[in-house]
Parts: sequence; C-alpha cells; structure tokens
Amino acid sequence: MGTSMRHKQFMTSAEYFLQGKLPYDEVASYLNYVNGLSRGSLEAGFIKWDDEEACVWGGPWPGNMVFASIEDGRTQYNELPDDSKYGDVYTSKKPIRIYLAGTDDTTYTLMVRDANTAYEIIDRVIANPTMENIYNLGFVFSN
Repeated sequence: MGTSMRHKQFMTSAEYFLQGKLPYDEVASYLNYVNGLSRGSLEAGFIKWDDEEACVWGGPWPGNMVFASIEDGRTQYNELPDDSKYGDVYTSKKPIRIYLAGTDDTTYTLMVRDANTAYEIIDRVIANPTMENIYNLGFVFSN
C-alpha cells in the first residue's frame, strides 16, 4: 500500500476505514478498490475535501474525502515515451503521476517531473482542497 504517509492530513487507508464512515458490509469492497488504486504508489491515502465542493466529485468518499496517490511510472513500465499529447500519460520528462479519485471513478491527474514536486503539489492541494485550486495547479480530468 505504498510507504508510510508523509502528511498528517494525508490519511492512510487504514486510518480512513477505521473511522467507521462506511457500512461494515461495504468496507471490504472499498478496501479492495483502494488497494488496487494504490498498488505501486510511492504514497497513497485520503485528503479531506472542502465540504461545500465535495459534491462536484459526484461520488466523494464518505466524510467528503478524496483518494490520492503519487505514482512513479518508471517502476511500472520498462520504457516511457518522450512526450504525449495527453495530460495523463507517463513520459520520460514527467514520470510521476498525482492521482485524485472519488468513488464513482471521477479522477483528476497531474504529471510532474519528480517526487519532490509531487509532494509540494499535494501540500498545496491539502492547504486548499477546492476544484479551482486543482485546475489552477494543472490537473486534468482523466476519467
């Protein structure tokens, strides 16, 4: 499930599911989903989203949370293209993906050049968890 969390507000999956916001009979299904999303991540967990804007996700996690992960495409693929016309594809110039997801497969992606940049951007998302902010940071709708 990735390495330990770097951010106090970047909640681990275990911390999130232990809060009891999901009915007990749904936890296993959601946990399997999250395990699949976070496989191979440098870090993965949940970010508390702005309560007034959480509805734009269509399916925010209970408690108005959004799943987030930081992934390194170089660990998943032998070769990466030099460039892409799409904003959500790993390239040799931008091999790190920041991935934000609601429960209904509404996702936003930002590709960056290194993990330090990804952590800085996650800090900025945590500080201002709004749709305007993620668009201003350059995230693209990737569902």
